Amino acid sequence: MKNSIKHGFGMSPSAKSLKVVLDKNGYKNDVETAEKLRSKNKDFILTEDEINIWGYKLISQTRLKDALELFKLNVSLYPSSANAL
Repeated sequence: MKNSIKHGFGMSPSAKSLKVVLDKNGYKNDVETAEKLRSKNKDFILTEDEINIWGYKLISQTRLKDALELFKLNVSLYPSSANAL
């Protein structure tokens, strides 16, 4: 299961589609990328927990910069969350 995040195992369709783009183009512009995907698909939904879990999985793979960008995305999407403090 260590490579499960690599293949999107257990991720929602929205997260999988975001992952495909971020893996190709980099995580630096993840907020803008998520906004574009959401504007094209009204069913595009990312939950706070899903993004958090994804970020921590990236940390476990020592992909710290990518994880930080995902956590920034989470703060952008959920600014009143405890994770944003």
